[in-house]
Amino acid sequence: MCKYCESTRETLTHMFFDCPKVKQFWLKVIDWWNKKRVDDVTVTSSDILYGYKPESTSFYTFNHCRLIAKFFIFQAKQTNHSPSFE
Repeated sequence: MCKYCESTRETLTHMFFDCPKVKQFWLKVIDWWNKKRVDDVTVTSSDILYGYKPESTSFYTFNHCRLIAKFFIFQAKQTNHSPSFE
């Protein structure tokens, strides 16, 4: 079971995207990113899990941030803390 929501089985998709607590984290990350950049991103669970692949190469930095955020989620889960953008 998911350590955060305790309502469903913890799969990779749930752990990194579908869990309600993780979704809130991603909403804050995406909102922050879109406020800092001219070209907004809209991501799906597939984009979070496997990488954001638009036509423009200007999103390599977003993919780097996405990987750091996923590692942060993983570390938070290992220490029984909810991921927080703050």
